[in-house]
Amino acid sequence: MKIAVTGANGFIGQALCDALSSAGHQVFRWIRMPERSNDRRFSMPDNITESLFADKPDWVIHAAYVTQFKRAEATWEANIKGSMRLVELAEKQGAKMLFLSSLSAHEDAASIYGRSKFMVESAIDLKRHLVVKPGVVVGAGGLFLRMIRILQRLRFAVLFWGGDQPLYHIALNDLTHACVQLIEQNAVGRHHLMEPTPYTVKTLYQILMQALSLKPRMLALPGECSLSIVRCLEKMHLYLPISSENLLGLKHARLFDSDIETMGISPITLSDAVSETIAQLRKTTVHKK
Repeated sequence: MKIAVTGANGFIGQALCDALSSAGHQVFRWIRMPERSNDRRFSMPDNITESLFADKPDWVIHAAYVTQFKRAEATWEANIKGSMRLVELAEKQGAKMLFLSSLSAHEDAASIYGRSKFMVESAIDLKRHLVVKPGVVVGAGGLFLRMIRILQRLRFAVLFWGGDQPLYHIALNDLTHACVQLIEQNAVGRHHLMEPTPYTVKTLYQILMQALSLKPRMLALPGECSLSIVRCLEKMHLYLPISSENLLGLKHARLFDSDIETMGISPITLSDAVSETIAQLRKTTVHKK
């Protein structure tokens, strides 16, 4: 099949391209700065035109999300406007869509990220298209890598609202495997992809710090007070390693049922996924030296 991937040079997007290519599919990378013959120029919200569909993709995987705007309104507009335009064109051109959403996207979401993702989900016809909602993706990139770097720098973990929020994860390889399988099965609907049993945020930090050979030191901070302080700093254009968006996502974490085992996939545990990621990062560091 011909499959286009938005945000194809990102952490998850690149892994999806590799997995799809390995499975024998023809992959077109839709990115801001084309580099290869199968790359197409794509950026949200404005550079989304019918010419992108000249290759007649069977599927469009929408993994791009604009985060470079410091103003919440600009981030909201870019992602909603761009994603809605993409949905509209995919419908018009007869391509199926896989929208990569998030567990933070639900009707009670308070963060801009969660609300914008949920709004796009709501615009997608689930009888024709596919929405994938992964847990925290464990791998050497994205949010998970930022968490590792913060722990390595601070050498302690910060817990908000007690750190007892439920947290689901999925290893990067398990996510790409599941997405390829869903596409090849011509699946539709909404699929929650993560290990079925959640951990708490505190447990995640404990596992991470053990893997990083750090003492399991935790600093508990009041959630509401911290959220107010972070918001005030952001209004002054002062940004901390954790944002108000991150805190809102933690505050409104929810429980979900996983669909991954019904697909015949046995996801690896959080401990194993973390160990594999740390080993990969250490190997990469050694090679760079």
